[in-house]
Amino acid sequence: SRELTVDQLKEVLNLTDLQLRQTMELNLLQTLSAYYELAQLREQLDIQKETIALSQRRKKRAEYRYEYGQGSRLDVLNAQVDIQRDTVNLLNLEQQMSNAKRNLNLLMGLPMDVDFQVDTVVQYLDEVKYQSLLRETMQDNIQLLLLKQNLVVQEYDLKLNEATKRPIVS
Repeated sequence: SRELTVDQLKEVLNLTDLQLRQTMELNLLQTLSAYYELAQLREQLDIQKETIALSQRRKKRAEYRYEYGQGSRLDVLNAQVDIQRDTVNLLNLEQQMSNAKRNLNLLMGLPMDVDFQVDTVVQYLDEVKYQSLLRETMQDNIQLLLLKQNLVVQEYDLKLNEATKRPIVS
């Protein structure tokens, strides 16, 4: 019975180690997700700046057409509204980016006011071998490892329960 209890406690320790690993992996996953979200917002911000530049050129063309009698004042006003809408979208994206930077700093344990740039260029592996990737995933999947370890701990629980039903020799 004592030996089973010691063995069970060793397995519980292994389970705790796996839970710690799971927590670390989840933190890493959250950090990577936050980084890629920030990179995506950076790209959207650049696109929005280009959109504003296009809207400003459109407004200038609308003003020229109006001055030369080929367009209406409504076209100029519509172009102005588009610029304002695009500017509001840019400000919203800047706010989202600021929030995403704070979130990433929080996940990395950095002060909230630390500023940094993100690299938006992603390089993918050329050769990904599906079978080896699947095999490694099945071997290292923390959820599967936790389930297997829980089964081992439960087996020790059953053995301990059975041991209490046996007679004790003094």
